[in-house]
Amino acid sequence: MSILHGACRVAGSVRILVRHEMPETNPPVGVVFNYYLKDVIDSTRASVAIMDKNHQLIKTFSTSSKDDKLDISKGMNQFVWNMRYPDAEKIEGMILWTGGPNTITASPGNYLPGSK
Repeated sequence: MSILHGACRVAGSVRILVRHEMPETNPPVGVVFNYYLKDVIDSTRASVAIMDKNHQLIKTFSTSSKDDKLDISKGMNQFVWNMRYPDAEKIEGMILWTGGPNTITASPGNYLPGSK
């Protein structure tokens, strides 16, 4: 199968791909949270906590965080959680052939958002 200029050839037949039905950009990777903030001033603080189905905290994102920053503005906002747990802790003398202790991706299931 080969794709050439909007046409897809499959065993002697031709299918035309309609360009206007294809998205212009890729959707965000992860879970998308849309939320509305009526009023925002410079001192406004906010946070989003992601918990598993047992209400155990996975990760917190906040306006005051350096690593897990939550950007907010007046009106509609969008936050995307990449479905990753915090990085694993490094131990002195640990040897990892992959370069470092990486984070794990959340498995399919139910997760709960919390906000302040």
